[in-house]
Amino acid sequence: MSLQFRYVLLFLVFPICLQAQNRRLIDSLSQLQKTISVDTQRMLLLDKIAFAYSSINPDSGILVANNLLSQSQKINWERGIAAAYTDLGINHAAKSQYTKALEYYIQALSIYRKNHYTKGIAAMYSNMALIYQSQADYAQALAYNLKALEQFELMKDTANMAISNENIGCIYLEQKNYDKTTQYFQAAVTLNKEINNKAALARNMGNMGIVLDNKGNYPQALENHFAALKMNRELGHKYGEQINLANLGIVHLHLKDYEKALFYNNQALAISQEMGDVNSITINMGNVGETYLLMAQDPSHAKNKTQYTNAAISNLSAAVNSCRETNFMGPAVEFSEQLARAYAFAGNYKEAYQQRILYSHLRDSMFSVERAAQIANLEFKRETDLQKKDLQIKDKQLQIAHLEIKEKQNERGLYIVGISLLVAAVALLAKGIYDYRKSNKNLAAERVIKQNIILEQTKNIAVRNRVLSEIAHLQSHDVRGYVATILGLAALFNKNDSNDPINAVIVDGITESTQKLDATIKEIVAKENDLPPA
Repeated sequence: MSLQFRYVLLFLVFPICLQAQNRRLIDSLSQLQKTISVDTQRMLLLDKIAFAYSSINPDSGILVANNLLSQSQKINWERGIAAAYTDLGINHAAKSQYTKALEYYIQALSIYRKNHYTKGIAAMYSNMALIYQSQADYAQALAYNLKALEQFELMKDTANMAISNENIGCIYLEQKNYDKTTQYFQAAVTLNKEINNKAALARNMGNMGIVLDNKGNYPQALENHFAALKMNRELGHKYGEQINLANLGIVHLHLKDYEKALFYNNQALAISQEMGDVNSITINMGNVGETYLLMAQDPSHAKNKTQYTNAAISNLSAAVNSCRETNFMGPAVEFSEQLARAYAFAGNYKEAYQQRILYSHLRDSMFSVERAAQIANLEFKRETDLQKKDLQIKDKQLQIAHLEIKEKQNERGLYIVGISLLVAAVALLAKGIYDYRKSNKNLAAERVIKQNIILEQTKNIAVRNRVLSEIAHLQSHDVRGYVATILGLAALFNKNDSNDPINAVIVDGITESTQKLDATIKEIVAKENDLPPA
């Protein structure tokens, strides 16, 4: 089986990740770097230039990274020093110098840990995982990818969480554990859809195409790879394009359409050579070699049997040698097995035997019981950690639920108190209204009584005034008249001659007037007695 291309991604620690495909980008960054006077800003540009070189000319990238390291050390800028180590690691990895790359990643990781720079820590875990993966140390690769994923989850960094899930899925894909592969690839798809990352979704589509191919669903696999190819061409992603072409070649190989398989594999090889990517060149050469081997073994190509066999041996030998030089262990296992078959098919059993020994040694190293146990332990730890997190989340949810219940109880208590206060207020208001109305009613009654009293008093006053007026009339007319008559008669009385006959008349007149005066006085007294109270 030809070796399939998985998308495994490097991480940078600064926000902008540049995947330069041509010299003009680096030239523009270099020109911009000359115009900036601030040291740290110039060094940030050096970081971007160093990374850009990793896909074009890693040796130049190493020079720029060393320049960044020197300048950062002069001003003791630890962030720049760590970035320089990261760039050195990436460029050495691009040259397949994995031991040195790992050393630089470890130095960068130490600085990031010292400064508690979580994103830098996660990035180094991810890049170290890729080194171990390229060396077929899947247990270590999985361990560091899981560490990176945990850090990105803590930061809620959706884009990098998706990438970590993709890289973990690729590890399981190399292990041919398709259930686990699908689980992590689907997790990446879900995350990338959340942030509408089209480039990432193209990667996901291509990786799922590989899973479908391995499951024998070739039509759906082709559909995925063609869709991913279209998207990468629209986005101008040459690296992604060559991956899609290589995987299209593999699907057609499985369909035994060898001419199309060779067509797509050669296109992929040409792009990888154009980019100068050693690992991609190695894999594409190996895939071309396997395609030639299958064509040589196909009876319909019998007339070109020797030509195709030699082409197979040439390409597979080059691929195996490249893998051994760069310690690129995963592909080395695949291609050493194919090379052993090619030598055997050519009748060179000695070389076939040597390649078979190499294949067995590499495979036993990669898929040892010890490594399988390490991976199983990592899987168990990851599941346990997820369960713990889930329990913590559920515990927090229970706490929140209890708080909500308590809050609702408090609200209910406040509601009851509020209702009680409202009822009391209404009762007080009702009582106030009742008392007010009662008071008004009493006041009205009192007002009527007082009005009646006043009316009665007015009547009494009127009667008194009338009676007093009558008394005054009697006193001013009758009483005074009788008194005047008596006084007048008394003045006529002959005091000198008591026997004067006029005296008898006078006495009779006085008597009559006195009797009338007495009657009038009695009438006045009667009227006074009949006066109503004041």
